[in-house]
Amino acid sequence: MPMPRAKVNTSIGGRLDAYQRSRGISAKEFVGELVILYEEKTGNRLKDDTAEHYLRYLRTAQRPVPSSFNKMVEVLLSELPSRTEIISPVASFTTTLPRAPTSPLHESETGQNYDIPSEIVVMEDPTNELRALASETAGLSLEFGIDGCFELHASHNYQGWSRQEFLFEITPEMKPMPPYLENICNNFKNPPNNPKYELLGIMPYSTERGYVGLMAAPSSYYRTRPIQQVLVTKMVDNSGQGRILLKKYRDTLLDFSNCPLPSPLCCNIIIELNDGTVLLTQRLGYAMDWQLGKWTVAIGEQMSGPAQPETTQDRPVDYSPFDTIERGINEELTGGALAIPLDDVRILSIVVEGSLTVAINAIVKLKANLADIEMLRAADKAAEIRRMATLDFTPEAFAPILFRMSVEIGGHTIAPTEWHNTSRMCMLILLFHKYGLAETNQRLTRWRDAFGS
Repeated sequence: MPMPRAKVNTSIGGRLDAYQRSRGISAKEFVGELVILYEEKTGNRLKDDTAEHYLRYLRTAQRPVPSSFNKMVEVLLSELPSRTEIISPVASFTTTLPRAPTSPLHESETGQNYDIPSEIVVMEDPTNELRALASETAGLSLEFGIDGCFELHASHNYQGWSRQEFLFEITPEMKPMPPYLENICNNFKNPPNNPKYELLGIMPYSTERGYVGLMAAPSSYYRTRPIQQVLVTKMVDNSGQGRILLKKYRDTLLDFSNCPLPSPLCCNIIIELNDGTVLLTQRLGYAMDWQLGKWTVAIGEQMSGPAQPETTQDRPVDYSPFDTIERGINEELTGGALAIPLDDVRILSIVVEGSLTVAINAIVKLKANLADIEMLRAADKAAEIRRMATLDFTPEAFAPILFRMSVEIGGHTIAPTEWHNTSRMCMLILLFHKYGLAETNQRLTRWRDAFGS
C-alpha cells in the first residue's frame, strides 16, 4: 500500500522566523506589531499574552485561532519573498557556493596554501563511491571529505551562524517517493516510527541576505532508515535487474529536491564545557541504529518533524535546528536542569555522510564541567550514552585522533577504529572555528613531524 502523504502545512513557523529576521526584531517586538495591527484593522483590543498563545497555536496547529488574527499574520508575512525565491536545490548553487572547498582547502589573501595533512583526509568506502558519483552528476567537488563525510557548506572562517542568520523552511507535504522505494519502506517494521525531516535544498549564506537557508520536507523513520540500510546493496528492481541504489539514482544524487533517495536531517551537537575542554561521549553498544559503541565529539540528534498519519510516536516538533540542539542536550545530558544559551549557539557547517544523512554541525558552550554533567545525567535511564570524558580544545590534543592513533582518554584506551565516522570531521571544524585554518594546519603539521610515525 502506498505510504500516505502529509497534508499539514507547517511552513508558518519558518515564515514567522524569517519575518523576524528580515525586520531585525525580537519575538516580543513581533507580538507587539501584531497587536497594534490587529487593533487597527478590527477595532478590537488584543492582549500580548493572547497573541503569543495564538502564534503558538499557528505553529503547532494544536488549536484553531480566530480568522481575523490569522489574516493579520498573513498580511505581515506577505512581505516575504515566495519560497521558490528563497530556497532552491543545492545543485543550482554549485557555481556560487562560497564555502565548498577544493584541495588545497583554503588560500590566504597572499595566495599561500594551507593544506590539511594528507594522512588526515582519508577517502574510504563508501566515501569514494559517494564522492565519485556526486562529482559526476551533481557538479559538487566534495574535496573536503573525511571518513565518509563531505562538507556541503560552511560559515565564513567557521565562525558560525546564529539563530538570526539561519532560516529553516518546512514544506507542507512529504517528498514524493517512487513505488520501488516505497516497497522497500513498506516491508520495514521496527517501531517506533518517529517523525523526521528530509533535506530539500540549501541556500548559501550571503552578506546581502544575512542568512543561510535550509528547506526541509516532513518524513519519518520508515521512509529513511530502510533505504539507508541498503544504499550500497545490489537490489532487484521492478524490471528484474540488480542495481545499487546509489548508482540507480546517480543522475540526481545530492540534488536533494529531485533525488528520490532520502537525506534525513540531524544535528551534531558539540559541547564546550566551562573549563574550556570538549565533551566526548561513547555511544551504547546496543539499541541504536548506527555506530554502536563508538566514541564521538558530538551528540547526534535527529531532527524531529511534524506528526504524520504514518508515525507512531508523538514527539516535540523541531521548527529549526536550534530546537533540535536544545532538545538533544536536555534529553541526553541535562534533563532540562541547565539553561542552554541558544543565542550563543553557532552552527559551523553542514556536511553529508555516506548514508546521505545531512548533519548540521553546531557548537554549544555550557556553564558546567564534566562532573556536573555526569551528576545530571545519572537520572536519565533512556540516555544513548555509555561513557563520557573530556579532551583539551587544542590541535595537539586532537592530533593523535586525527592521525589515526590509539589514545588514552579518561582511563580508556580508544583505538582509531572506535571513533564515530563524523568525529574527525567535527574535530577539524572545531579547530578551524577556534584557531583558524592556517594555525590549525600548521600546528597539526608540526605535531605530525614531531610525533607521527
